[in-house]
Amino acid sequence: LLTQQGLPQTVSERCCPPARALKPLILAGLPASLRPSFWFMYSGGAARRDAAGQGYYEGLLADGGGFGAQGERSEAEMEAVWGDMETQQDTLRVIDKDVPRTLTSNRRMLCPSMQSMLRRVLLAYSRHNPSVGYCQSLNVVAGMLLLVLGGEEPAFWILVALLEERALPRTYAPDLMGTRQHNHTLTLLLKKVSPSLAAHLDEMGMDLEMLSTPWFLCMFTNALPPPTLLRVWDLILVQGKPISKTLYKVALALLAAAEPWIMQTHDPTEITAKLPNVLLHYYDRDQLIKHSQVVLKGLKSSYIENLQENALDFIRRKNT
Repeated sequence: LLTQQGLPQTVSERCCPPARALKPLILAGLPASLRPSFWFMYSGGAARRDAAGQGYYEGLLADGGGFGAQGERSEAEMEAVWGDMETQQDTLRVIDKDVPRTLTSNRRMLCPSMQSMLRRVLLAYSRHNPSVGYCQSLNVVAGMLLLVLGGEEPAFWILVALLEERALPRTYAPDLMGTRQHNHTLTLLLKKVSPSLAAHLDEMGMDLEMLSTPWFLCMFTNALPPPTLLRVWDLILVQGKPISKTLYKVALALLAAAEPWIMQTHDPTEITAKLPNVLLHYYDRDQLIKHSQVVLKGLKSSYIENLQENALDFIRRKNT
């Protein structure tokens, strides 16, 4: 496909074809050898690294990062950059609890060296963005990035780009406002593209967020088998800017695949208990990607953005 499109076999800062030119390749699935470089370049990770300057990531992990390489750093200096020490310690305790239980089905994640890398990436991000700090599920996203990229600094910069450029604001904030906005937007979209399924869920009194919250927070990492998941992440990281429309497309395609079974089920508990296991064995990745490209066909981005605004207004009113 690269040869047919007249595109290079590798990408770099000097040779980076526009993402739209890569669409046939992305839909077919990136070769494993190209995935790390394509993800890093097209996600915005490389640009964020270059903008921050050399040594930024290492500085976040130094005892008093941000003050240069020499001299003692006082507690007051560290608090000025990263927040109060008690909050930092609490964050680190949660990270240390989550790291050993991250993606444990993958043997590589059980290696002490990989867990150490994951711990550093999460700690660095908590210091880079104290307003978010650490949110559970970021360990899963960062762990997936480490497994594919192999290096912790590229994984860190893609995480930065995902959370700060591509995701809805406050997706990983303590109140999960962006995630709740995603959930309600998906509900509105389901009513538009599959009214019968939406009505069936309403009749059961089932809130879609019971299924979609982990999908959005983990970007489907815990929802799909690795071969299918990698194809979804190709869409998210190379084609999906912003990623919200891509997330909705994949979520709606998964619901469509499971619709015949859901329509025959009348117990919300059974759906929430069994559907995750069904999706973990969903290997028809070509069909999933194909359907995700047509499920919102005819709906303009402005329409979806308007739904997102309506969802945010609904959540705010509900909170008050």
